[in-house]
Amino acid sequence: MSRYRIAYENAVASRDDLQRIYDASVASGSIPVPELDAVRFEAAFKDRKGEKSPKSGWLVVARELRLVELGCGSLAKNGMSHAQVQKEVQKALKRLGEAQELLHGLEYELYYVSAIYSRPDPYAVRHRERGLGELKQDLAHISAWLEWAKPPAKWNARSMRQQRVRLAVLLSPLFEREFGLAAKPVGGSASVEDADSNDWTRFYQMAASIFWGEHSTPDRQAVLWEATRPPMESP
Repeated sequence: MSRYRIAYENAVASRDDLQRIYDASVASGSIPVPELDAVRFEAAFKDRKGEKSPKSGWLVVARELRLVELGCGSLAKNGMSHAQVQKEVQKALKRLGEAQELLHGLEYELYYVSAIYSRPDPYAVRHRERGLGELKQDLAHISAWLEWAKPPAKWNARSMRQQRVRLAVLLSPLFEREFGLAAKPVGGSASVEDADSNDWTRFYQMAASIFWGEHSTPDRQAVLWEATRPPMESP
């Protein structure tokens, strides 16, 4: 096992850029105003048996937490996995085939043909019908490419784990500054319940739950211990 970790803190947008994104997000409503955010973060922390309070208050910390979130990005699982995308493409392909068969059965039916000629441009309707076959071919090629480009079985899990460590790394300075405690978990590699952990672990899980909806981070102890390793130096 490496004694070092990826230098996640070196791959973050500038604070000025993050602040501009934050202000725009609050103005658009995609991020709650800090007064509401402060209440939410504090409640989530206390629900996890958080003991101390931040020196600058939750209003300041709420803003800082959102800057961390913007700098960290989303967890990969918030989007569809490669397999899910491929499955949806195949589902669309199947439904297009079923639609083609249905329309083919109506092709020379008098009432259907009459209805088509009631349209302003019946030839355009017929053209779009034929276009279903072209779209099916495109989707078949897309599905084949997705099968060829399928990532290794453990790729998604590894990517998500790295993102969890990244969040811990980016949260650490804020926690240590505001709580005056080291950003290290208690215990070893075995799972520790929130009530038996410490404020750093609770702070991390509070953020992960609000940012990503992840109320219990998988292998949390190992993630937090990895975040304490020194970053690898650039060659």
